[in-house]
Amino acid sequence: AGWRAGNARAYYGQESIEILLQVMENHLKTHAYFAAGQLTVADIALYGYTHVADRCDYDLATFPAIRAWLRRVEQTPGFVTMDWRAEVDDPAQIAAGA
Repeated sequence: AGWRAGNARAYYGQESIEILLQVMENHLKTHAYFAAGQLTVADIALYGYTHVADRCDYDLATFPAIRAWLRRVEQTPGFVTMDWRAEVDDPAQIAAGA
């Protein structure tokens, strides 16, 4: 029935999520990104859930390096928000490759 806020906590446990956030924080204290010193698919994958941590009752206030990294990702040229929708007159044209 889909992913809901709190599912991560129920599946992984509160302590596990906090440990994962601390691992991210520790890495980002000395690195701008997660791999190769630049934005990579690793950052994109981690951004997807991390930027909505507050919706699952995880407060990132104690993770300043994560918050700074989120801002860096969001300031990347060409960044598109997760809720962005293309304005398409005919959705069939997308599938057709036109």
